[in-house]
Amino acid sequence: MKKSTKAVLLSALVFPGLGHLLLRQTVRGWTLLLVSLAAISVVVRIAFQQAESIMDRVSSGNIPLDAVAIGEAAAHAASASDERLSGISYLVFAACWLIGIIDAYRIGSAAEKTEKSPDIS
Repeated sequence: MKKSTKAVLLSALVFPGLGHLLLRQTVRGWTLLLVSLAAISVVVRIAFQQAESIMDRVSSGNIPLDAVAIGEAAAHAASASDERLSGISYLVFAACWLIGIIDAYRIGSAAEKTEKSPDIS
């Protein structure tokens, strides 16, 4: 399997930035990886805060211990600022993912072309 294909698969199927690390593009790879992790951590933090809030309301008796009631509370738990921040975080992650795939393919293909070209010295 070609190195560009491996890099694209790593970036697409495992995590953004891993393809760049395979191609020894450490600064780009770590940048994509860390920005992606930061975006995902924001989404996870907001989800945990909302879940904790709902669990507190269930344990205090404000929400009955019923799947439908808990589901409705979850649907209305997010504030406007949390929804905006989650949306931005999802967009940042998606951008890192697409950039990682496209750039890993571009760098890998260029590296393969330079490896295949005859050395004229």
